[in-house]
Amino acid sequence: MTILVINNKGQYNHRIQRSLQYLKIPTELVPNTLSIEEIEAKNPIGLILGGGPSIEGAGNSEEYIKHFDIPILGICLGHQLIAKTYGGQIDTSNTESYAKVEINIVNDENLFAGLAPKMEVWSSHKDEVKTIPDDFEILANSNLCDVESFKHTKKMFMEYNSILKYIILLKDQLYSKISMKFVKKGVIMIDNPEDLKEKALANKPGLRRQYVNIPVGDEEYGFRISGIGAKAIKLEKYVKYDEIFEALEAGNENGLEAIVKQIIEDYEEESEEE
Repeated sequence: MTILVINNKGQYNHRIQRSLQYLKIPTELVPNTLSIEEIEAKNPIGLILGGGPSIEGAGNSEEYIKHFDIPILGICLGHQLIAKTYGGQIDTSNTESYAKVEINIVNDENLFAGLAPKMEVWSSHKDEVKTIPDDFEILANSNLCDVESFKHTKKMFMEYNSILKYIILLKDQLYSKISMKFVKKGVIMIDNPEDLKEKALANKPGLRRQYVNIPVGDEEYGFRISGIGAKAIKLEKYVKYDEIFEALEAGNENGLEAIVKQIIEDYEEESEEE
């Protein structure tokens, strides 16, 4: 069983699938021209309707919405397609822009748990949902758009207007619910950000293959260190060297910062035979 990302030809469709892969969630990016039968043959447990340039290029996406009784997430164009399919109104936004936007979370259940009352996201507005269909409720709004997020009151839908909003929310949702049992391994040998950065940069190739397993609820997710730079470690988000020590000084020895610090400290350069 897998989650299918429906490719509506938006520039972030591949990034959505890759983010799920980072979280070890079985996923496949598929064209929006597949038939209902071809989608059913893949036995999906959920669909993500990606963004795209226009409704005219959405292929069979509306048919998927009508046919499948499984959780569906709509992002950007996918968000608008769900509204349109169920009788909502979509139209050109009054403020066409791509910018950082502060959204107001009016319902913090499920995916928004722990994120209320406000959250900054990167939002792309060209078209937008003007009115939601019957049996739907608004989850978030902003000063640019009255319907940033909405859901069906009974079906398992979750819709987001921003191209990047889903990825951001997914990461923040996980990090807000981290329950990590972290045990120190011996004496702390690195005691300042510059030394930590020096060792991280010196061992960049090997460290980038390291994984961190983080239990979230009843599941455990693997996060790979995907980037090491002069200012931060990228582990599904950036962790600044200074912030690592600030977190530890504040007593947060169970958080992501402590985990990253320990990985760097414990790292031993691999031999050529390995």
